[in-house]
Amino acid sequence: MFARIRLVLIILITSLPAMASNLQASRNGDFSHYTLALAWQPGFCKLSQSCQMPLNSDGALGLLGLWPSLPASLREQGVTEESWRVKSCFYFSHSIDDPQLSDEVQARLARAVPKLLDDDLISSEFVKHAQCFGFAGNDYFAKALQLRQSVLDSSFGSYLKNKQGSMVDPNTVRQAFTQAFGAASGTALSLRCLRDTQQRNVLTSLEIQISAQKVNAFPAEASLWQQEGAGASDSCYGPIWIPN
Repeated sequence: MFARIRLVLIILITSLPAMASNLQASRNGDFSHYTLALAWQPGFCKLSQSCQMPLNSDGALGLLGLWPSLPASLREQGVTEESWRVKSCFYFSHSIDDPQLSDEVQARLARAVPKLLDDDLISSEFVKHAQCFGFAGNDYFAKALQLRQSVLDSSFGSYLKNKQGSMVDPNTVRQAFTQAFGAASGTALSLRCLRDTQQRNVLTSLEIQISAQKVNAFPAEASLWQQEGAGASDSCYGPIWIPN
Protein backbone atom coordinates (compact mmCIF):
# COMPACT_ATOMS: atom_id res chain seq x y z
CA MET A 1 0.00 0.00 0.00
CA PHE A 2 2.77 2.44 0.93
CA ALA A 3 4.50 1.69 -2.37
CA ARG A 4 1.30 2.58 -4.24
CA ILE A 5 0.90 5.84 -2.28
CA ARG A 6 4.53 6.75 -3.00
CA LEU A 7 4.01 6.05 -6.71
CA VAL A 8 0.90 8.26 -6.79
CA LEU A 9 2.77 11.09 -5.06
CA ILE A 10 5.64 10.85 -7.53
CA ILE A 11 3.21 11.00 -10.47
CA LEU A 12 1.41 14.01 -8.99
CA ILE A 13 4.62 15.90 -8.30
CA THR A 14 6.15 15.25 -11.72
CA SER A 15 2.92 16.25 -13.45
CA LEU A 16 2.80 19.69 -11.79
CA PRO A 17 3.73 22.65 -14.03
CA ALA A 18 7.28 23.87 -13.60
CA MET A 19 7.62 26.80 -11.22
CA ALA A 20 9.67 29.80 -12.23
CA SER A 21 13.08 29.57 -10.64
CA ASN A 22 14.67 32.42 -8.72
CA LEU A 23 16.29 34.92 -11.06
CA GLN A 24 19.85 35.93 -10.27
CA ALA A 25 22.36 37.58 -12.61
CA SER A 26 25.65 35.67 -12.81
CA ARG A 27 27.52 38.65 -14.31
CA ASN A 28 27.08 42.43 -14.64
CA GLY A 29 24.71 42.20 -11.69
CA ASP A 30 25.40 45.68 -10.30
CA PHE A 31 21.98 47.06 -11.25
CA SER A 32 19.22 48.23 -8.93
CA HIS A 33 15.94 47.10 -10.46
CA TYR A 34 14.04 45.50 -13.31
CA THR A 35 11.38 47.02 -15.52
CA LEU A 36 8.53 44.63 -16.19
CA ALA A 37 7.25 45.91 -19.54
CA LEU A 38 3.68 44.93 -20.40
CA ALA A 39 1.80 45.79 -23.58
CA TRP A 40 -1.86 46.71 -23.51
CA GLN A 41 -2.22 44.74 -26.72
CA PRO A 42 -5.47 46.25 -28.11
CA GLY A 43 -3.74 49.65 -28.06
CA PHE A 44 -0.17 48.48 -28.71
CA CYS A 45 -1.12 46.55 -31.85
CA LYS A 46 -3.87 48.90 -33.05
CA LEU A 47 -1.36 51.71 -33.43
CA SER A 48 1.32 49.57 -35.12
CA GLN A 49 1.07 48.21 -38.64
CA SER A 50 3.56 45.44 -37.79
CA CYS A 51 1.91 44.02 -34.68
CA GLN A 52 -0.70 41.34 -34.08
CA MET A 53 -2.11 39.94 -30.86
CA PRO A 54 -1.04 36.31 -30.39
CA LEU A 55 -3.41 33.52 -31.35
CA ASN A 56 -5.25 32.13 -28.32
CA SER A 57 -4.12 35.14 -26.29
CA ASP A 58 -4.58 34.60 -22.56
CA GLY A 59 -5.10 38.28 -21.77
CA ALA A 60 -5.00 41.79 -23.19
CA LEU A 61 -2.00 42.57 -21.01
CA GLY A 62 0.85 41.05 -23.02
CA LEU A 63 4.50 40.54 -22.11
CA LEU A 64 7.11 42.80 -23.72
CA GLY A 65 10.08 42.07 -21.52
CA LEU A 66 11.91 42.17 -18.21
CA TRP A 67 14.66 44.78 -18.42
CA PRO A 68 17.54 45.15 -15.93
CA SER A 69 18.37 48.78 -15.18
CA LEU A 70 21.65 50.53 -15.94
CA PRO A 71 24.56 48.73 -14.20
CA ALA A 72 26.59 50.91 -11.85
CA SER A 73 29.81 50.04 -13.71
CA LEU A 74 28.45 51.62 -16.91
CA ARG A 75 27.00 54.59 -15.05
CA GLU A 76 30.48 55.31 -13.70
CA GLN A 77 31.73 55.35 -17.30
CA GLY A 78 29.21 58.06 -18.20
CA VAL A 79 26.51 55.92 -19.82
CA THR A 80 23.11 57.59 -19.43
CA GLU A 81 19.74 56.04 -18.71
CA GLU A 82 18.54 57.04 -22.20
CA SER A 83 21.52 55.38 -23.89
CA TRP A 84 21.11 52.25 -21.79
CA ARG A 85 17.45 51.97 -22.76
CA VAL A 86 18.44 52.04 -26.44
CA LYS A 87 21.51 49.77 -26.37
CA SER A 88 21.36 47.71 -23.13
CA CYS A 89 23.33 44.47 -23.56
CA PHE A 90 25.07 45.80 -26.67
CA TYR A 91 27.35 47.69 -24.30
CA PHE A 92 28.91 44.32 -23.44
CA SER A 93 30.49 41.54 -25.45
CA HIS A 94 27.78 38.96 -25.77
CA SER A 95 26.20 36.19 -27.80
CA ILE A 96 23.31 36.72 -30.19
CA ASP A 97 22.15 33.11 -29.96
CA ASP A 98 18.45 32.46 -29.51
CA PRO A 99 17.36 31.46 -25.98
CA GLN A 100 16.98 27.78 -25.20
CA LEU A 101 13.38 27.28 -24.08
CA SER A 102 11.30 24.34 -22.92
CA ASP A 103 8.15 23.41 -24.81
CA GLU A 104 6.07 24.65 -21.87
CA VAL A 105 7.68 28.10 -21.76
CA GLN A 106 7.49 28.43 -25.56
CA ALA A 107 3.78 27.62 -25.49
CA ARG A 108 3.11 30.15 -22.73
CA LEU A 109 5.10 32.85 -24.53
CA ALA A 110 3.13 32.18 -27.71
CA ARG A 111 -0.05 33.16 -25.82
CA ALA A 112 1.47 36.14 -23.98
CA VAL A 113 3.82 37.99 -26.35
CA PRO A 114 2.58 40.27 -29.16
CA LYS A 115 3.60 39.09 -32.61
CA LEU A 116 5.73 41.59 -34.51
CA LEU A 117 5.64 40.94 -38.25
CA ASP A 118 9.13 42.38 -38.78
CA ASP A 119 10.89 40.99 -35.68
CA ASP A 120 11.06 37.96 -33.39
CA LEU A 121 10.29 39.76 -30.15
CA ILE A 122 11.24 36.83 -27.93
CA SER A 123 14.74 36.44 -29.38
CA SER A 124 15.39 40.16 -29.68
CA GLU A 125 14.32 40.76 -26.06
CA PHE A 126 16.65 38.04 -24.83
CA VAL A 127 19.62 39.28 -26.86
CA LYS A 128 19.11 42.94 -25.89
CA HIS A 129 18.06 42.67 -22.27
CA ALA A 130 19.02 39.29 -20.77
CA GLN A 131 21.94 37.31 -22.12
CA CYS A 132 24.69 39.75 -21.02
CA PHE A 133 23.61 39.12 -17.42
CA GLY A 134 24.14 35.37 -17.67
CA PHE A 135 20.47 34.43 -17.38
CA ALA A 136 19.44 31.08 -18.82
CA GLY A 137 16.72 31.72 -21.38
CA ASN A 138 14.22 29.41 -19.76
CA ASP A 139 14.71 30.90 -16.28
CA TYR A 140 14.49 34.46 -17.58
CA PHE A 141 11.27 34.02 -19.52
CA ALA A 142 9.68 31.76 -16.90
CA LYS A 143 10.23 34.53 -14.34
CA ALA A 144 8.90 37.21 -16.72
CA LEU A 145 5.79 35.11 -17.36
CA GLN A 146 5.32 34.56 -13.63
CA LEU A 147 5.53 38.30 -12.92
CA ARG A 148 3.06 39.09 -15.72
CA GLN A 149 0.65 36.48 -14.38
CA SER A 150 0.82 38.08 -10.93
CA VAL A 151 -0.30 41.38 -12.48
CA LEU A 152 -3.06 39.67 -14.47
CA ASP A 153 -4.34 37.93 -11.34
CA SER A 154 -4.27 41.09 -9.21
CA SER A 155 -7.11 43.53 -8.62
CA PHE A 156 -5.20 45.93 -10.89
CA GLY A 157 -5.39 43.41 -13.72
CA SER A 158 -9.13 43.10 -13.08
CA TYR A 159 -9.46 46.89 -13.08
CA LEU A 160 -7.86 47.20 -16.52
CA LYS A 161 -9.98 44.37 -17.88
CA ASN A 162 -13.16 45.97 -16.56
CA LYS A 163 -12.23 49.37 -18.02
CA GLN A 164 -11.76 48.13 -21.59
CA GLY A 165 -13.58 50.44 -23.98
CA SER A 166 -13.56 53.29 -21.44
CA MET A 167 -11.90 56.65 -20.97
CA VAL A 168 -10.23 56.88 -17.56
CA ASP A 169 -8.27 59.40 -15.55
CA PRO A 170 -4.57 58.44 -15.18
CA ASN A 171 -4.72 59.21 -11.45
CA THR A 172 -7.51 56.66 -11.12
CA VAL A 173 -5.33 54.07 -12.88
CA ARG A 174 -2.51 54.80 -10.45
CA GLN A 175 -4.90 54.54 -7.49
CA ALA A 176 -6.01 51.11 -8.71
CA PHE A 177 -2.35 50.09 -8.86
CA THR A 178 -1.59 51.21 -5.30
CA GLN A 179 -4.74 49.51 -4.02
CA ALA A 180 -3.50 46.28 -5.59
CA PHE A 181 0.17 46.46 -4.60
CA GLY A 182 0.28 48.75 -1.57
CA ALA A 183 0.49 52.45 -0.86
CA ALA A 184 4.29 52.51 -1.24
CA SER A 185 4.09 51.12 -4.78
CA GLY A 186 2.70 54.22 -6.50
CA THR A 187 5.94 55.50 -7.99
CA ALA A 188 6.81 52.07 -9.43
CA LEU A 189 4.29 52.43 -12.28
CA SER A 190 4.75 54.25 -15.61
CA LEU A 191 2.00 54.52 -18.21
CA ARG A 192 2.68 54.73 -21.96
CA CYS A 193 0.27 56.18 -24.50
CA LEU A 194 0.09 57.20 -28.16
CA ARG A 195 -2.46 59.35 -29.97
CA ASP A 196 -4.86 57.68 -32.40
CA THR A 197 -6.56 59.28 -35.42
CA GLN A 198 -9.30 60.56 -33.11
CA GLN A 199 -6.65 62.26 -30.98
CA ARG A 200 -7.40 60.00 -28.04
CA ASN A 201 -4.64 59.23 -25.55
CA VAL A 202 -4.50 55.45 -26.15
CA LEU A 203 -2.91 53.15 -23.55
CA THR A 204 -0.25 51.08 -25.33
CA SER A 205 1.90 49.74 -22.50
CA LEU A 206 2.83 50.07 -18.87
CA GLU A 207 6.05 49.53 -16.98
CA ILE A 208 6.46 48.31 -13.42
CA GLN A 209 9.76 48.81 -11.58
CA ILE A 210 10.76 45.86 -9.37
CA SER A 211 13.76 45.70 -7.03
CA ALA A 212 16.51 43.45 -8.36
CA GLN A 213 17.14 42.14 -4.84
CA LYS A 214 13.46 41.39 -4.23
CA VAL A 215 12.18 40.33 -7.66
CA ASN A 216 11.44 36.83 -6.38
CA ALA A 217 9.11 38.34 -3.75
CA PHE A 218 6.86 40.12 -6.28
CA PRO A 219 3.99 41.11 -5.93
CA ALA A 220 4.78 41.93 -2.30
CA GLU A 221 4.71 45.69 -1.67
CA ALA A 222 8.35 45.71 -0.55
CA SER A 223 9.45 44.30 -3.92
CA LEU A 224 8.41 47.43 -5.84
CA TRP A 225 11.17 49.89 -6.74
CA GLN A 226 10.54 53.52 -5.89
CA GLN A 227 11.27 55.91 -8.76
CA GLU A 228 12.09 59.55 -8.18
CA GLY A 229 9.08 61.64 -9.18
CA ALA A 230 5.89 59.59 -9.49
CA GLY A 231 4.71 59.49 -13.08
CA ALA A 232 7.77 61.39 -14.30
CA SER A 233 8.35 58.86 -17.07
CA ASP A 234 4.69 58.65 -18.11
CA SER A 235 3.76 59.49 -21.68
CA CYS A 236 0.01 59.61 -20.99
CA TYR A 237 -1.19 63.20 -20.73
CA GLY A 238 -4.82 63.71 -19.82
CA PRO A 239 -7.63 61.12 -19.94
CA ILE A 240 -6.60 57.68 -21.18
CA TRP A 241 -8.54 55.52 -23.65
CA ILE A 242 -8.28 51.80 -22.79
CA PRO A 243 -9.26 50.05 -26.04
CA ASN A 244 -10.76 46.59 -26.30
